[in-house]
Amino acid sequence: MTGISSLIFAAIFVSGHCWKATQHDVDVVNARETLFKSKLYPHKDFDAMTMSKDFVQPKPPKSFGKRVHAIDPNSLPKSFDSREKWASCKSLFNIRDQSQCGDCWAVAAASTLSDRMCIHTNGKFNDELSAQDITTCCPYCFSDNGCRGGDHFSAWRYWIEYGVVTGDSYGMGTGCQPYWLAPCGQHNTTYFRDCTHSTYPPDWQGTTTPWDYPYSPACSKQCQKGYAKTWDEDKKFGITAYNFWPNDTTSVMYEIMNYGPVETSFHFCHEFNNYESGIYTQANCVPHGWHAVKIVGWGEENGKPYWIVANSFGNDWGEQGFFRKLRNDCGDGDYFLDNVTGGLPRVPYNGDV
Repeated sequence: MTGISSLIFAAIFVSGHCWKATQHDVDVVNARETLFKSKLYPHKDFDAMTMSKDFVQPKPPKSFGKRVHAIDPNSLPKSFDSREKWASCKSLFNIRDQSQCGDCWAVAAASTLSDRMCIHTNGKFNDELSAQDITTCCPYCFSDNGCRGGDHFSAWRYWIEYGVVTGDSYGMGTGCQPYWLAPCGQHNTTYFRDCTHSTYPPDWQGTTTPWDYPYSPACSKQCQKGYAKTWDEDKKFGITAYNFWPNDTTSVMYEIMNYGPVETSFHFCHEFNNYESGIYTQANCVPHGWHAVKIVGWGEENGKPYWIVANSFGNDWGEQGFFRKLRNDCGDGDYFLDNVTGGLPRVPYNGDV
């Protein structure tokens, strides 16, 4: 991973500074693109959220099998939305905010796992699994710090081997281990805190690049004070995890429609951070880093097919926290499906269901 990370580091580090969007950059994108609109998000710390030097293209563990659904693609509907089929599952509507931590790989995993736990227990489990558990306690998901990037395939392996405790977003106060890091800046009408370096190591002097300073707390195998269960009692486990062949649109669609949302990671462009609405495409830009997200469905608008995707930048980003991604926007296969993973929970679990 170190060699690849160095290549990614070199690709996105320019003259000692990270790329930050200006209103001019947004105006250029809006003048060029016809399918989506951009806007400036002045209170978002995208450097810390997405420029994580250790988050490179993930590789599935050898224990993962390839999931193939041999069905007629014409049997699939033109549109599908998990939020409509499993409307009672609260996690499908919850948009998380990873804040100033490059743990999209863990946040998207926790969100997707929560959906699948609800779906496959017929709603008996209807809570959120903890992104903090995965970010801080997974022993093989990252090199030295979960906020500097990690491997989302390994997050699913962690779910199977170690289990994941419950825990909602920051400030919700529910579950064993809620997310520790508050959003920064203003979101909707709430101002949380300045996007300062308060989440960085105490010795940070502003001389290192943003992917050096976000850091996660040490693994704490304890639930928050007052929670009714112990850490071990609260663990929820998976029984299997798998990935898909690249560009296997039919299998991924069938999987989502029958088993729930999937997680993927994609090579993204800077301008993705400033997406506001419409069908996002990367046909006119140069990707620079990796980002993990959750696919919940698909659709079509004016003849343009797209994926419906949940992001982790808060619900004031994009289309209420979601975005639509053009399918096969490069014309040579849908790279958005190169790193798709799914899995099934262990049911019953801990005697709860």
